[in-house]
Amino acid sequence: MDFYLGFGWILSTYLLLQSVVLWQIAQLAHRDFKMTQRATATFVLANIAAAGLSAWFVFAAPAISFTLIAVCLVAALVPRGERQRRPSSL
Repeated sequence: MDFYLGFGWILSTYLLLQSVVLWQIAQLAHRDFKMTQRATATFVLANIAAAGLSAWFVFAAPAISFTLIAVCLVAALVPRGERQRRPSSL
């Protein structure tokens, strides 16, 4: 039982690390979108692999979570036009 509890904590730690790294990558996207696309695509592939492995060896809940993360990351890969700033009304 300790093995499964410990493994769950390890996975949770890596998911927290992933969220912090992706947060930092998002800040860089304003400067160099192409560079951040490659890094984000790597995370997409990792989450797709994790979803498949979770579905095969674990159960559906983690597979669904990893799939949702991958979908959100794919959405982040789509380039968006520059937002036009509206003059602030005081």
